[in-house]
Amino acid sequence: MQLYRAIEVARLLQKSSNQKATAIAKSSSRARATGLQAIAGLVTTSDGTPLSRIKAILVAFTANADSTASKGFAYVNPDGSYLIEHLLPGNFYVVAQADSFETQYYNQVARLDQAKLVHVAASDTTTGIDFKLQKTSPGTGVISGKVTNAKGEPLPGASVQAYTLVDSLSLKPQFWIYTTTDSAGHFRLEAPAGEYVVSASAYIGWQSVTRWYPNVSTPDSAKPIVVQKNVDLKNIDFKLPIVQGNSVIYGTVKSDDGRGLIGAFVEVTPADDQTKPGWKIWASAGTDSMGQYYIPNLPPGQYLVHAQYWEDIRFGEQWHKLADTRERATPVAVEESQKVGPIDFQLKLRPQYGSIYGRVTADADGNPIARAYIEVSPLKRNYYSGAPIGFWNWNTTTNERGEYRLDLLPEGEYLIQVYADGALNAGVHRINWNGRNQAGHQVGTGLYLYRLESATVTLRGKMLLLQ
Repeated sequence: MQLYRAIEVARLLQKSSNQKATAIAKSSSRARATGLQAIAGLVTTSDGTPLSRIKAILVAFTANADSTASKGFAYVNPDGSYLIEHLLPGNFYVVAQADSFETQYYNQVARLDQAKLVHVAASDTTTGIDFKLQKTSPGTGVISGKVTNAKGEPLPGASVQAYTLVDSLSLKPQFWIYTTTDSAGHFRLEAPAGEYVVSASAYIGWQSVTRWYPNVSTPDSAKPIVVQKNVDLKNIDFKLPIVQGNSVIYGTVKSDDGRGLIGAFVEVTPADDQTKPGWKIWASAGTDSMGQYYIPNLPPGQYLVHAQYWEDIRFGEQWHKLADTRERATPVAVEESQKVGPIDFQLKLRPQYGSIYGRVTADADGNPIARAYIEVSPLKRNYYSGAPIGFWNWNTTTNERGEYRLDLLPEGEYLIQVYADGALNAGVHRINWNGRNQAGHQVGTGLYLYRLESATVTLRGKMLLLQ
């Protein structure tokens, strides 16, 4: 199946303010009333039928197209009218673009070097800048070829696309054509005459790769091809560096009490640089109702296999063979067309959340300090378990006995910080900041945030430090 569409190309669209033009007469009055400059007109088909807002866009620009102040754009209303506002006084090129229509410059010409400049006076609207757009004639040329893998075998279902280069000055529309290869790896694209960049992409399980013609790895290195009317441009071929492996790793994931774990996550990664294509290989699978997993399409190589499982707040993980870290894991050797297994795991599930609690007292007399502020910051976390810290429990204050407790903290190492200036009675108080951060270092001039907490109220604000 082939998809063909024209894409509106204009960097101005990124700065859209979603302006809505009304009828030309009203638009002109509004522009004059606000002291702004504008261009207005009608956009129709060659038989006089108005083009709606969703089909056409008008762009005005000066010769200095890199200046955003010298550009403007507008969508076309259902009655065919448009209004390009907020222009500086001066001379402008105006271009109309629409899906399935030829790009047209004022005054009804196809090229920028033939266009007529439109003068816009201060606090005025230039009207009567009209366009009659002609339908395009798709399918005037053909691009065809074949996509294969690294072994020269055909790749069915590979994505092939061709697109025209963007001209930011003339604002010509960009054509994008897409298709997929058949069972023999062949493709065929129909396109209007013009210059195109062609690319091919393939996805096989965990693998993906894209190449641009003539089989280069970046679009900057691509060589454009020229499509001519009624010409079949053949042999636009691609050989993608993708490996269709035919080996398998399988096994079972169980808990330490022997039950199969449903939905456990098992991943396979290269153990060394000899496995091709190296770090790009990453395969995974989930376990079924029996705790079994099956990972196909692996090329030959040395692999590390890792399993992990969450159950409520309990977590377990393991590397083959019965290792608790990647560094202690035993690689699994996989040969061509080999089924390796069972590579089994037995996970010990334990709570991943714990608590930190204690008491804050005064160093001088040992008395408890009420309403001292306690904050924890993670220093070291387990990458695989990746348990989050809930937004509600990374800080707290002590009670009247100086006691605090933080629950549901993920397993890891934490820095605990305490701020205690002593409990204050109700009333007006003055708090001085010494201009130092949590590490005790002097900070520079700038704007800083502060937060004050009591049992019932939290105050936040900004303060400026000048040195």
